[in-house]
Amino acid sequence: MPDANVESLVAYLRLNGQRFSLEALHQQLVEQGYDAALIEEAMAVYRGEASHTTGRGLSGWKVALGCFVGLVMGGLALVSLLLGLCPGGDGGANSLGPILLPVAGVLVLLAFCAALYPFFAQRRKNKK
Repeated sequence: MPDANVESLVAYLRLNGQRFSLEALHQQLVEQGYDAALIEEAMAVYRGEASHTTGRGLSGWKVALGCFVGLVMGGLALVSLLLGLCPGGDGGANSLGPILLPVAGVLVLLAFCAALYPFFAQRRKNKK
């Protein structure tokens, strides 16, 4: 039987708990010859910690996606705003000004929502 204490097993669970289920880690430790009571005690300590249940913060892809979508929507809003402000008395494409101004406003709101979504999603997740 390997020589271990609760602290070393909890450190092992912290290291691998995000990638593997606790059942799989428990089975692996039993197969390696660790004492079942010691494993259960370490799992109880690990479950009681808040660090693995609250998440690790904002993930990079959510922030990157939110910023990318926010930039795209902001660019579309800017184009819509500029086209909406251009005078168009000839009935051509610039006669859409009254329609493009509200579209630009909606796109600006969507850009803010997309850019701020990861932060609000993380905040809601932490409240649970």
